[in-house]
Parts: sequence; structure tokens; C-alpha cells
Amino acid sequence: MKPDYLKVGDKYRTNPLSLKPGGTTVTVYRDDGKILTYDKIKRPRKYIGKLARREEIFRVDIDGHEVWSVKDPGKRYWEQDGD
Repeated sequence: MKPDYLKVGDKYRTNPLSLKPGGTTVTVYRDDGKILTYDKIKRPRKYIGKLARREEIFRVDIDGHEVWSVKDPGKRYWEQDGD
């Protein structure tokens, strides 16, 4: 299956902080082949924790660096302490 890369636009954001410049870029890889990129994220753990369909996530990158994957699962990134 070919991946489906999507940059999530501002019109789909519900948090006003996600409309302000600054923050991190979060890329979420899902089992259905979708790769979703969210920019201007101020609190990535909290943000990912509120995403729908988290059970389908198999990898999370923050600013281009893998921070969680099913290959080395441990605690899911969005369930860890800190931000």
C-alpha cells in the first residue's frame, strides 16, 4: 500500500494555539497508510493524546526525529510524563 502523506491544515485545527507560529512538527504514521503532519504544536504529548484513532498509530516523529514506534514500544509516547 502506498503511503498517503497529508499536512493537516489550519482550518482543521480546534486549538487556537495551533494557529500561532512556533512549536514543533508532529508526524503520525497510521496503520491505514496515512502519514499526518501537524505543525505549530506547542504540547506534542498532550496533542497526540487527544488524536482520534490513536490505536492505529505505529510511529510518531517530532521535528523529524522518531520518538516512538511499535518496533520499540515501551510506554506509548503520549502516555509518558513531560512535554
